[in-house]
Amino acid sequence: METIHQTIAKNILAFRKETGLSQLALATSAEIDLKTLHAIEHTNANARLNTLEKIACALHVPIARLFEGISIHPLRWIC
Repeated sequence: METIHQTIAKNILAFRKETGLSQLALATSAEIDLKTLHAIEHTNANARLNTLEKIACALHVPIARLFEGISIHPLRWIC
């Protein structure tokens, strides 16, 4: 089972490739540091919600699309 961070990273990478953007182009458009984007895409960082919002905006997708594929059992606690 993928972690939430892995799913978000996979979605960002897929949308970035779909739009033909390089990491540098996306980072610049989202006004975030290239190292931050790289770390998020490689699950080496926990992205803040406002950073995900900037990335979604730069990709021209609703932020909810970054969370697609995340399934959490409603009776399971994440700890």
